[in-house]
Amino acid sequence: MQEREVKILEVNVAAVKKELERLGAQCVFDGVMDVATYDFPDRRLEKDGCSFRLRSRGAGGELTLKKIIENKRIKIAEETEVAISDIDQMKTILQALKLREIKHYQKHRASYQLMNIHFEFDTLPGIPTFLEIEGSSEEEIFVWVRKLGFSEDEAKP
Repeated sequence: MQEREVKILEVNVAAVKKELERLGAQCVFDGVMDVATYDFPDRRLEKDGCSFRLRSRGAGGELTLKKIIENKRIKIAEETEVAISDIDQMKTILQALKLREIKHYQKHRASYQLMNIHFEFDTLPGIPTFLEIEGSSEEEIFVWVRKLGFSEDEAKP
């Protein structure tokens, strides 16, 4: 599946959430995510432009392989994702395949959804909260950028 998204940096979280709720968006997740990125010792996935990550999200999680296709006006990536019910067992499998954890961090995420548009507020230590808007087309994404009061120049791939 192709993922299309932009990020808007340093947003007023309370104001944007209020506007999303006024427009009918529903909060579908609000919590801490544990994120680990894996690769082989020779970093072949990274060299091929891929990211392979294991994320916890509530009681479960997901394993995702992502490859950036375009990173101009919006980010477009080919993304393959599968739900994981046992994060620790998945880590054991990844290690048995000789994959190594190359990056690990936690972030707070608040996820909203309205129709087929996803809005993610991500907060990482030392970084101001940013908003990610994901949709099915560039045009659709920029409609929502403007509806939320941002300029197209504020939306970054």
